[in-house]
This record gives sequence, C-alpha cells and structure tokens, in this order.
Amino acid sequence: MKKNIFILTFTLFCVSTIFSQDWFVGGSASIQYDSRSSNEGIYLALSPEIGYGIKNKLDMGINPFFAYDSLSSNETDIISLGIGFFARYSYFWNK
Repeated sequence: MKKNIFILTFTLFCVSTIFSQDWFVGGSASIQYDSRSSNEGIYLALSPEIGYGIKNKLDMGINPFFAYDSLSSNETDIISLGIGFFARYSYFWNK
C-alpha cells in the first residue's frame, strides 16, 4: 500500500513538472472503512485539481469531485459527483 501511494505521489510530481510553470495539478483522495458501528461501510472520495497561473499572483482552475458511500446496514450506495471552479490570489508569494 505504501508503495502505491509513493508511486502515485511521484507520478503527480512528474506530471506537474512536465507542464510549464504556469500550469499546476494536485488534489486529494480519501478512503474510510468503519466496521465498529451499526452503520458498517466504506467511503471513497477523489478530488483532482488542475489550474493555470493567469497573472503574476492570480491562479484559476477546476476541481471535479467524486465520492462513493456504501452502508451495509441498509444496503444503500450513494454516488456523489460535482465540479468546482476556483480563483486564488497569492498576496505574499512571488513567482
């Protein structure tokens, strides 16, 4: 498992350095499993991020979202999809 996380992190780092300095990639992933409560189940979430530096300190980008939640107590599967847009201004950071 640690080897897979390292490979994924290294791949994201390589992809982000291939782009020019104005492009950036990132995101997050989450896995949770609960077997102790009456709502035993699993939760998975992925949220990649890709953006572009518009001006010296202004970035804009897109952030899609996918989540899967499975509860075995009532045999329910929930799938959530979404998309977000963001703008980020870095006051102290100088490119």
